[in-house]
Amino acid sequence: MIIGTIGLMFGSGGSALIAKFMGMKEDKKARKVFSQLTYTLVILSIIICILGYLFMPNILHMLGANGVMFDEALVYGKISLLGMTFFILQYYFQALMITAGIISRL
Repeated sequence: MIIGTIGLMFGSGGSALIAKFMGMKEDKKARKVFSQLTYTLVILSIIICILGYLFMPNILHMLGANGVMFDEALVYGKISLLGMTFFILQYYFQALMITAGIISRL
């Protein structure tokens, strides 16, 4: 959940910037900010997932896992990290939907 909040952070900050430029009638700049934030977040989340995947055994040892629990947690953690990029993006786009006006149209 902590890793997922990175998407919320980008989404909240990005919403403020995008809304600012939309309010100033600078739609091209708003689109550029949206694209830059999205690309940055995708790259950052992939890096986080790769690092988490590589260091999962160390993280589990620091958390005190051993024996059977370590083996099960390792499999669970690695599988969870495979979808983490999409989880982060979900939070990101959820925060941006309000700025885009999608929520008010429903």
